[in-house]
Amino acid sequence: MSCAVHQVTLPRGNGVAVNGVAIPRDMIAREVQHHPGRTPAESLKAAARALVVRELLLQEARRLAVEAEPLSDEVGRRETDDEAAIRTLVAREVRTPQADPATCRRYYEQNRKLFRSPDIYE
Repeated sequence: MSCAVHQVTLPRGNGVAVNGVAIPRDMIAREVQHHPGRTPAESLKAAARALVVRELLLQEARRLAVEAEPLSDEVGRRETDDEAAIRTLVAREVRTPQADPATCRRYYEQNRKLFRSPDIYE
């Protein structure tokens, strides 16, 4: 039995860019721990995608001049200015539709199999 350590390296290049804003390789490498994948390349791709989405949200928050006040939790941890801007942008711009009882009933009637378990008997 052998145990080998495999070093994960990023593909060649300097990272990625979003609308002219660079996301360096070292930032992607730090983010990769939050994106487990079947392969190192899959994890790297997911980490890069997450950072690209984050940058796009920040750019949109700046474009819309979103003003956000960072919040703190019960133990005193404070969110960053960027986290506050993204939170405020999403709260302001994303609308979640509310289903009325008729819509819920219609969905239930069309998807009864999803709401039923197999018969239990002895």
